[in-house]
Amino acid sequence: MADPTLYLLGGGSFAPPAHAVRDVAARLGASAADYRGWDRFCQATDDDHPSTMASEAVRRALAAAGRAPTDLRLVVHAGASRDYLPSWSVAIEIARLLGAGPGCLGLDLTAGCVGTLAALELARTWLAGNGGGCAAIAAAERWAHTIARDDPRQSRVWSHSDGAGALIATSEPTAGAPAFLGACFYTRADLNDHVFVEYGGTRNPVAPPGQDPHARRLSTRSAQDILEIYRAGYQAAFTMMCERFACRPTRLVCNQVSPKVVEMLREICGLAADAVIVTGPELGHQGAADVLVALERLGRGTGEQVAIASSAPYAFGFGAIVA
Repeated sequence: MADPTLYLLGGGSFAPPAHAVRDVAARLGASAADYRGWDRFCQATDDDHPSTMASEAVRRALAAAGRAPTDLRLVVHAGASRDYLPSWSVAIEIARLLGAGPGCLGLDLTAGCVGTLAALELARTWLAGNGGGCAAIAAAERWAHTIARDDPRQSRVWSHSDGAGALIATSEPTAGAPAFLGACFYTRADLNDHVFVEYGGTRNPVAPPGQDPHARRLSTRSAQDILEIYRAGYQAAFTMMCERFACRPTRLVCNQVSPKVVEMLREICGLAADAVIVTGPELGHQGAADVLVALERLGRGTGEQVAIASSAPYAFGFGAIVA
């Protein structure tokens, strides 16, 4: 049997207020002379949490798709941020807030920024194997407060941004809807510690006095080494995707890690600059939500072959869409 296809019915997004990265760094006493990232990042207000931001993005996606919450059979939350620790579920909270009903299963999928592609793959096969219906795929990050914008050594993550994106999808063929064919992945397990939150898990449940329990630290690998690892990982996933789906993309949707990474992905795909949907200058890097926000802006019914690229430091993925 041929691989099932997932049809993308509509998208939605939510962004809290934006701030200028350099202004914030300067206010904290840090030099931004060598900073080369996005100019802006969004920061959640006290009332913005992963479940509430994602629920609003799904609500907007449902409206764009012309569907009701009760049409949902599956909600997948692909963001790394969460309101509370498991077994409390962000996806189940989204379903509860929207009134999806008891026939809707909620699943949390934490896989860094590659989570959206993994969620699309999950929905593609889950709906096809469970009688159809609609799925909501959402990702929300609230991580801007964990970034040390007073430390120039961590400037590579200064534009990490809060916000949410969502889309509604179905396994039922839908005229004019972009068709997600599937994705291919390449893993570098040795990069699991590159971005590391040390405290809060079972090994170090409580931060020592004076330590920020939310702090993210980067490994000592150089920025150039990381860029080359990303290039090799993405290239491997791109080659697999092109071979599997006979895809030669003319447009690109991708994570907005940094301007350098977006440019690198454009080069891997062999595309012109205007063929890439870029959200970083406006919104910063919203983690797994980047791809969902960009898909909301993708045209419909064009017949274009579109590549989706996303990664965590330890995994790289490319997916194929026919718009």
